[in-house]
Amino acid sequence: MHLKMPICPDCGYENLPNALICAKCYALLVESFPKDTTTFVRTPVSLTKANTGKLSTARLAPPNAISLYVGGNPTPLILYFDDEIILGRYSQQDTDAARVDLSAYGAYQLGVSRLHASLSRKENEVWLTDLESANGTLLNGQWLTPHTPVPIKSGDRFFLSQLQIEIYLAD
Repeated sequence: MHLKMPICPDCGYENLPNALICAKCYALLVESFPKDTTTFVRTPVSLTKANTGKLSTARLAPPNAISLYVGGNPTPLILYFDDEIILGRYSQQDTDAARVDLSAYGAYQLGVSRLHASLSRKENEVWLTDLESANGTLLNGQWLTPHTPVPIKSGDRFFLSQLQIEIYLAD
């Protein structure tokens, strides 16, 4: 069986089979998958019941990657980046910065700004920064101060306006 290489609708880059995000411009490729292609999705590593009796999932990211579970979607976005990546919606006025377009998750309807927040790597940590978005960023129940990076850890939950995202980091 020969898998087709998804072509990025934004930049035209030919990506690896089963890629969800363009390796060149970080645009979502979900809608560019051929209809006859089978995509294999990794499921959470284990399901356990914590002492609270609530069902919890242990989710891992591949080495040197970050997994984002967006809007309750069971399929993670796997991100590889060295410095900084912008989370938001696509815009014709996009900068050269690496970006993740969250439009496929209802970002516009949920109040996500074009340049809403950023994830960055500094000193072996990942940091979340609100980019002065119109509707704010909430991390574990606390509003972020714009342009003030906050460290984030595996399992943290944050909201870009009303869009929920859970983050998992490689061990």
